[in-house]
Amino acid sequence: MASNTSANAEPEAASLMGVPLEIRHMIFSEASARDFEPKHVLRHWFERKDVEEQIAAIIASNPTGPTPVGAYHDVEDETETEDEAADDEQDEQDEDDDEDEDAQDNGDEGEDDGGEAQDGQEEDEQNDQGEGEEEMDEGQDQEDDVQDDGPLRPLIYADQKWRHVSKFLRITRTPPPVELFLINKELSVQTKKWFYDAVILKVDATGSFGHEEMYKLALNSLAEAAFSPMEHIKKAEVTFVWDTTWIREQGNSFYGNVFPVLLEQRTQFVLQILQQAPKLQQLVIHWHDSAEDDGSITLMNDICCSFLELKANVTVDQHLIAADVTPHRKSTIGRRRVEFQGIVDRNEDAF
Repeated sequence: MASNTSANAEPEAASLMGVPLEIRHMIFSEASARDFEPKHVLRHWFERKDVEEQIAAIIASNPTGPTPVGAYHDVEDETETEDEAADDEQDEQDEDDDEDEDAQDNGDEGEDDGGEAQDGQEEDEQNDQGEGEEEMDEGQDQEDDVQDDGPLRPLIYADQKWRHVSKFLRITRTPPPVELFLINKELSVQTKKWFYDAVILKVDATGSFGHEEMYKLALNSLAEAAFSPMEHIKKAEVTFVWDTTWIREQGNSFYGNVFPVLLEQRTQFVLQILQQAPKLQQLVIHWHDSAEDDGSITLMNDICCSFLELKANVTVDQHLIAADVTPHRKSTIGRRRVEFQGIVDRNEDAF
């Protein structure tokens, strides 16, 4: 069998190595296409890890029982995100007429322009609607086979909490299939280099602020994994969207005191996983804030300087607006303000 595999791989390798590098990269890209979006790759990693651990525990407790089968939730079954629900609620409560809203938009024009690209990114992060997952299809096939061929084997689903991962932790490409790495050593090296030269790890350091325990669990699990996806990452982007003006308005309240502490904790969580990327070369920090004064600049510098200990080229992309500018609720800062205020209004026990 090994000789047949080797014989089959040789002509495949010869044909691939004979085409120009640019064409080869196009082939890599086409072969890497999946039935799910790249933003869900890390979510699937957590789900598979969860299912494997559950199955191992079941087998350990009942070695003679039927072997469980892993299955995965369909992304299409998920409901709208909390941020989207908050937006809808805010829309219903908005009683401003068109002239007032136009005036507000004009006053916030600078913020909207500066955050337009980020808005698109955040809306994409908050959109959990997508195509069916490849793993889900495989799990369903396994279920049908088990029911036809013999005793029923229990289906083990990943905890639905992992659906939140795509909102704050993602990569920008789906990885190449294993088959590309098995053709020969040279092609394996080229495939790996192609992928990690292009893929970007994106972390929303202040995303899902109402799910602090989930955020902590995900980043700690990624940092402590024996075989972490972080090992070969070369490029990363970290986004901080802060609302200094809103925080100051809370005064000495519970949230006014706790939110800055959570910001520092989030910074350490993100730094912890980036420290697990020994090949990290480039880090871009996107910093958004609703104030531009000595206090807000000091906060930005303190947070961003934490990442200078990494052996990577660190750059900071600033998006600041004056404290007297009211951000549109669907701008980058506006969405964060809606989220913060929603946590307060719901008296959410997220900490």
